[in-house]
Amino acid sequence: MASLFSLIRTGFVIILSYDAARKTVKFYITVGTEKQYLTSPNYPQPYRNVLTYEWYLTANSSIPYGVIKFKVLDSRIRDATPCYEEAVVIYNGPNEWSPELASWCGYKFPSKVLTTVKQTSHVVFTSSAQHHSNPGFRIEYWATSKPPRPVKPVVLTLVHYTLFGVFVGVIFILLGYILIISAVRRYRQAQPINPKYLIT
Repeated sequence: MASLFSLIRTGFVIILSYDAARKTVKFYITVGTEKQYLTSPNYPQPYRNVLTYEWYLTANSSIPYGVIKFKVLDSRIRDATPCYEEAVVIYNGPNEWSPELASWCGYKFPSKVLTTVKQTSHVVFTSSAQHHSNPGFRIEYWATSKPPRPVKPVVLTLVHYTLFGVFVGVIFILLGYILIISAVRRYRQAQPINPKYLIT
């Protein structure tokens, strides 16, 4: 029993030491129209263990309706199952609370160009404590202008005109009813009271 507790305690110590040894590096990047690259540390040489790299990207304010595009050129990281101990995550927004644009681990990665909805993105790469010889990843990124969707002109049909006519008709009927009720009330108030109905 003592050896079991000793084993569990040792496991916790190892986990805590890995967590304490974790190195987090953050980058804040203004993205222009020229293509640039995000890579794992030491790429194409093996990256280090127990580290977290975070990139905060913002499209240059000079780009109207700026969005950020990503193209994964290479990705060879450890295949962790489930895919969270060692993974690349691209968020569709400025932080981890934003929805994911894409995430992957292992040797499979998105082949299509990824595009953010707005001008910001947050990219996170996390490595575990497992020994490996993987070279990591290389992601191409750039900013571009994405004009808002043009507003389609409303084409009025016979149905629209009919509904509009019905609506206007209902409004006129209601106004007429209110005017008639008001006139009747004023007329009744203006009538003299018959003396025989007065109580003496």
